Amino acid sequence: MECDFCNKIFCSKSSLNVHQKSAKYCLKIQNANHIEIKIVNFKCEYCDKIYTSKQQLYVHYEVCKNKEIENRIDINKKEF
Repeated sequence: MECDFCNKIFCSKSSLNVHQKSAKYCLKIQNANHIEIKIVNFKCEYCDKIYTSKQQLYVHYEVCKNKEIENRIDINKKEF
């Protein structure tokens, strides 16, 4: 399966669909071609970074430094 926008090749229709809804460079091409797309964004509650999939957001949570800082502040508040 080939993406109509960026010509990248995929082995399945579902992979192509995920790509067309989440790959930032492909979304930019779609937007430049004035194609109406629904973009769902997932925002980190600690640092406000935006991701195009929940999976990317959850991976980010593992390394988000602001999350670690906030957790330390919460622990310190509980000690007092």
